[in-house]
Amino acid sequence: HIHDKNVLYLRDHYFKIECLDPDFKIMESTVDGELGPDMPFEIKVIPKAIPVFGKFEKEPKENIIMSLLKSPAKSAKL
Repeated sequence: HIHDKNVLYLRDHYFKIECLDPDFKIMESTVDGELGPDMPFEIKVIPKAIPVFGKFEKEPKENIIMSLLKSPAKSAKL
């Protein structure tokens, strides 16, 4: 959850993930519990790459995303 003190929530169009601790021996990542790419790796956001269909209320994009994150029942109806 984005408000959990153990979660670092960032928003950007590009990230490079790398481990800077030479003593840290785990160099692979996980994506939703599945094995992901080895570190270092890059993440790039491709705008509108995945089409999303639904009946959405007319709100600014930021408000739609935040309301979905705060209200699981509302996102289930989409």
